[in-house]
Amino acid sequence: MTKYFSAKVELIQTKTVWVQVSGDEASATALARDQAQLKEPGFSANSVELKLVGESELEVGSRVFHRIFGPGIIESLSPNGDGQTFRMRIKFDRGDTKDIAGPGSVVRPESLASDE
Repeated sequence: MTKYFSAKVELIQTKTVWVQVSGDEASATALARDQAQLKEPGFSANSVELKLVGESELEVGSRVFHRIFGPGIIESLSPNGDGQTFRMRIKFDRGDTKDIAGPGSVVRPESLASDE
């Protein structure tokens, strides 16, 4: 005798998205998964491959020195979308707040800044 079934099959959509994250490997993997699902809410995160694009001592709360605007504190970091840089929102000691692409030679830890 042949059996017939009604089958409910859940399909997962597949799409690759790129996000920029920072942290140790475990936290970067979790953050990448979360950010990808925020970008594409209809998709499920299946696997995450991390590619190291750089290292920096800079993080939210770091004191930095900008060669034009002077010293300040990083208030936020977010991906720039180019796969290589981040947008840093910096509150400068002189009172203004600016969005700067980095890290780079323009912004460095305050401890490495010289008074030139």
